Amino acid sequence: MSVTLHRRVTMVDVDLVQVNFARFFYWMDAAYAELLVDLGHPLSQVIAEQKATPAVRSRCDYRRPVGLDDEFRIRAAITRVGTSSYTVSFRFEDAEGLFALGAVDYVWVNTLPRQHSAPAPPWIAAACDPGFLEGTERR
Repeated sequence: MSVTLHRRVTMVDVDLVQVNFARFFYWMDAAYAELLVDLGHPLSQVIAEQKATPAVRSRCDYRRPVGLDDEFRIRAAITRVGTSSYTVSFRFEDAEGLFALGAVDYVWVNTLPRQHSAPAPPWIAAACDPGFLEGTERR
């Protein structure tokens, strides 16, 4: 299962040389939150159940620039599930195709009585799409 968000690059997203690298991480976080909503487990519910999903590793591979007023979409999917950790991958695409790939590793955490990792819930594994990144290899 994947989720798609549509965006337009605005002034807040750019610096003198195009899109500031940090914005990609903001967009990945927004797509992750939307993915959880689509899976029926919004972050507000996760937190209310005394769970958390801290990011423990993040990365982004920038393939080509995009600029002010460019329209694009972000696709997000769970692509790997371990015992307590999982990876969400992100495809950034515009009319010309893929321009960036991102990924964030999260750990499923019980917050009470003390924060500690816990097995990822079954709905995380059920949503895993290991084929999501097919065709994104550099040529």
